[in-house]
Amino acid sequence: MSESIRATNAHQLTELAQSRCGFISELTWSPDGAMLALAHGGGFWVWNDSFGGDPPRVSEGHTGPVKGIAFDPRSQVIATASADTTVRLWMADSGQAITTVRAHDRAVNTVAFSPD
Repeated sequence: MSESIRATNAHQLTELAQSRCGFISELTWSPDGAMLALAHGGGFWVWNDSFGGDPPRVSEGHTGPVKGIAFDPRSQVIATASADTTVRLWMADSGQAITTVRAHDRAVNTVAFSPD
């Protein structure tokens, strides 16, 4: 039986992620509360509402640590910022890459969506 992710048990993510990816740089909930995304030294993971059973969805593509992560206001797209100088957009439900923005000449540390 899986346990729903809540603010009271999200600390379990630190132990899970530290054992497999080094450091955690950012953690964020989707606006609809259904997903929890974790940016770390090796990429990012997305949990769909529970621990146990299904492992987190792992998305790869950056060649450097992911330093920032954000969901769009409708919880459909994830943006990631990386030390590899790129920002990437991903489908939140599948982890499929949408596009890569290569407009920076240094590490990108954070990313955000406009509320509208």
